[in-house]
Amino acid sequence: MGRAMSDRLFIKAYETNPSEGYALEPAPTARDWMERLPRNIPKRCLPLTMANRAGWVVRTPVGFKATWGGKTESASLKIEVTDGEERLGAGITNSFGSGIISFVIPWLFRTSPGIGMLVRGPTNFSVDGATPLDGFVETDWSPYTFTMNWRVLRRNKPVFFKKGDPFVMLTPFPTDLLERFDVQFASLESDPELKAQREEVRMMRINSKEKWRQAQIEAAKTGDEAKTSEPEFGYLKGKLPSGYTAPPESHRTNFKLDRFD
Repeated sequence: MGRAMSDRLFIKAYETNPSEGYALEPAPTARDWMERLPRNIPKRCLPLTMANRAGWVVRTPVGFKATWGGKTESASLKIEVTDGEERLGAGITNSFGSGIISFVIPWLFRTSPGIGMLVRGPTNFSVDGATPLDGFVETDWSPYTFTMNWRVLRRNKPVFFKKGDPFVMLTPFPTDLLERFDVQFASLESDPELKAQREEVRMMRINSKEKWRQAQIEAAKTGDEAKTSEPEFGYLKGKLPSGYTAPPESHRTNFKLDRFD
């Protein structure tokens, strides 16, 4: 069962700076590097594709190059727009120094009480030579705007962002969630049912690998690409070899995120 309409949470985005050229939208399933790999292997990894979709992204309005000279002062980082739209790049700055690129997000976010925002690099998206600096913002009360920051890793080697690249992922997060957990180590022997399920899965994977190996041998004889069918059970389908099926509230294959209109 989904939430009743009266129980729905909210995220509101208030424009505080010109947002021309920016896109604020649900994070997509695919990444460019995933599209280039053979046999759609990454797309069949449900944990990966679900993480890709777990939030909203903001995309850069321009392509640009950032080169860091290695010094701490902000002037040591040179930012150059590469596609002739300099005015749209005004929100991409070097204000913190130490080789840090700062993206001014043109919205102030407000969330439901008790809900903050993980502000982080887009999941499974990378930029050669730079790493995102994640943060957590209490958007349920704070009137302060915030930036998304990336740290350049190499001196005197340019870092490139293309127009439309996602530079931040926004994921709402209960502010007290982590503190509500009791954590402990446990032995599999203490949970016989879980131990039996784990053994079923282990044997299923062994058999699947053997089927794949045989398919490779047959494919080598014909010169075709090895093909194997999707098993009738497995994590992707939320099933165990014993026939157990995870309940709908526990097994998800998609997030259906609202769009900002």
